[in-house]
Amino acid sequence: PPFPAFSSRQFPLMSLRNTLLFLLPILLLLSGCGRKESRVEAGIRDGILHYGNGVEPQDLDPNTNTGSPESRIISALFEGLVNRDETGDGILPGVADQWDVSEDGLTYTFYLRSDARWSDGVAIDAQTFVDSFRRLITPELAAEFAYFTHPVVGAEAFHRGETTDFSTVGFRARDRLTVEIHLREPNPHFLSQIAEYPWLPVPLH
Repeated sequence: PPFPAFSSRQFPLMSLRNTLLFLLPILLLLSGCGRKESRVEAGIRDGILHYGNGVEPQDLDPNTNTGSPESRIISALFEGLVNRDETGDGILPGVADQWDVSEDGLTYTFYLRSDARWSDGVAIDAQTFVDSFRRLITPELAAEFAYFTHPVVGAEAFHRGETTDFSTVGFRARDRLTVEIHLREPNPHFLSQIAEYPWLPVPLH
């Protein structure tokens, strides 16, 4: 069919209007295609941890928690002496960037990073860990997983209330950045065990 007839004065105006009507939706669509800020980026900016956990946590205290959903959040908020690698089998540095094991397998010495801090800026040192371990095995806390520490010299007796003398327990802050743990007998799985959340330090201050 023939095209509609336009006068020479109508054509430029209608052509411009039609072009704008055609381009406007495209421009609006493209303006919404820009890269959006991710939740990780927003969290870093605002200091907020975004975590899809599924259920509401009941307890975020590493020493007293017993639930798996809570442990996932706890592992994101706290760091122990060592960590597990992505496979779950290997051991990686945590607050301790290196460690030694005595030849008889009874003494583990952990050397802490000097830059370890809580989120409020307070330093994490060897005494932080020792005090947290003491809290974990204090009978009054009634921590269900305190038995994780029983391979340590004197820990079971202290936990059961058979002694109140913490100096008999094999946790030592040798200096500000050195933690010593003395075991009752060699335990080849000990490093893997202390990566569990009951062993995490807590900000007692």
